Amino acid sequence: MNAQTTVEQFLAAFAIMDLDAMIACFDADATGFFPTEHHAARLDNRDAIRAAFARVIERARARGLGRIDLPMSDVRAETWGDAALVTCHLRDARLGRRTFVLRRAGAEWRIAHMHASNQNGTTP
Repeated sequence: MNAQTTVEQFLAAFAIMDLDAMIACFDADATGFFPTEHHAARLDNRDAIRAAFARVIERARARGLGRIDLPMSDVRAETWGDAALVTCHLRDARLGRRTFVLRRAGAEWRIAHMHASNQNGTTP
């Protein structure tokens, strides 16, 4: 497995709103920034990230959604030893940008940091 595969697994779990599978992709001490409409402050560990994603999923289900599909495009993955950076765009009605910093422990890659932002309004 490589770092990009971990990100793809995370996004596939996100699409079906499988919180346990999503969080399994993160290091225990992972940090993250969510789009400000979801959470304005930095999240400082996997438990905080889990709670923030649980709220996102809860709101999506309340709107009647059964899936959250965010197709990846413009993917770039770079690896340096046991560290990797994966950047991409996610597109739905607007443009989202994601940056994932991953670290390898043995054969497994885990997300150490996720930075997520969304463009306000619709995509051009």
